[in-house]
Amino acid sequence: MNLSYWERTSFLQNYDYTIVGAGIVGLFTAIEIMKRNANAKVLVLERSSIPDGASTKNAGFACFGSISEIIEHRNKTTEQEFKNLLNKRVAGLKKMREELGDKNINYIPSGGYEIFSPKDKLIFQECNSSLKDINSALENIFDDDVYELKDDDIFKNQIDISFYSNQLFEEWKKINNLAKKAEIVSTLLSINRTEDKPYFHIE
Repeated sequence: MNLSYWERTSFLQNYDYTIVGAGIVGLFTAIEIMKRNANAKVLVLERSSIPDGASTKNAGFACFGSISEIIEHRNKTTEQEFKNLLNKRVAGLKKMREELGDKNINYIPSGGYEIFSPKDKLIFQECNSSLKDINSALENIFDDDVYELKDDDIFKNQIDISFYSNQLFEEWKKINNLAKKAEIVSTLLSINRTEDKPYFHIE
């Protein structure tokens, strides 16, 4: 993109932080920065008039991770890195619920399922043989086993949740005093302060 002098000086200068993407991760990052540094000036960039990535297109659920995904991470990390990753996944789901409130997002502990087709036979066999080890790795975090074999080709994950994604973004705006301040209708958003509380402001 070729920006003019006026575009650069009006929109893209004098920011302490620039975040790409106004989805769940981007907005949470912006909010967390403002919590830690009330005077920080944050720019959130979004490619379309509304958040247009996985947070909206694949919305309606939040994943702890399927058993094949967890095994893949285990195989690519050290034991300590794997434990840290599991704890971060749990903390992320917990933080979202605490920030937004279960009632506000219509939280449902529905769990999730991973179905294997015949061509996935080798992956299924690895998951099945690793089932006990993976549940053991999670026993210090959860009271019960996270994964179980439900059928000949289906694993259930007890941790995944479903929620009303549209309500999630509405509650985000309310939590940060956004309701009457601004809507996410521009590709350039920044976070400023008013009455010692953060809100989204369109420049």
